[in-house]
Amino acid sequence: MPQMLRMPRKADLPPGPKREFATELMVHFREAGRPRLDRIATATSELPGAPSVSRETVRRLLTGQTLSSWQKVDAVLRALCQLCGQEPERRRWPADTSSWGGGEDDDTTCREYLFQLWNDAIDEVESGAQRPVPPPRSRPEQGVPPAAAAAEEEDPSPWFAVPQQGVLPAGYDPQYDPQEETPSPSFPIPASTPLKEYEGGCAEEPPF
Repeated sequence: MPQMLRMPRKADLPPGPKREFATELMVHFREAGRPRLDRIATATSELPGAPSVSRETVRRLLTGQTLSSWQKVDAVLRALCQLCGQEPERRRWPADTSSWGGGEDDDTTCREYLFQLWNDAIDEVESGAQRPVPPPRSRPEQGVPPAAAAAEEEDPSPWFAVPQQGVLPAGYDPQYDPQEETPSPSFPIPASTPLKEYEGGCAEEPPF
């Protein structure tokens, strides 16, 4: 009788992101009733659009000896969920977390959580450490990233900044020519000042 696959000892797989990944995959392995490795491998080959995973790769994934590619990890997860009649897109945590001391409601799916642990194992990110934050999504109504939208609402650059890549600075009028505009006098002109009459009887400025 072949030996049943078990979670490796801490001496063989020390605590860390790789062990957390293997432990999570082992949860689905247990829920499926600890199926034979060849049965899991056969189930992956029957999944539409998924790569076939060998029996040895399944064993190494469950024992934390390899991380492989996400496509193969996802195929093993889907195969295990199929064998136990579950969906990989189901919630990883129960909706009511107050019964077991949980915090805020977390609607992360089993697939999303395993994908997160797989990334953490590759980057060797410890549990509870700061993970890389994904970039913000674009606003659906305009398709403008929030950072660009904020720059449009409040442009910190002065109006006289040199335009870059064909973009004119704020307040710039391409039709404006400072030479065509008569500058305003720097001192006030009294309204009662009469205009001096020159030759010809016209009250206007003398010709130059």
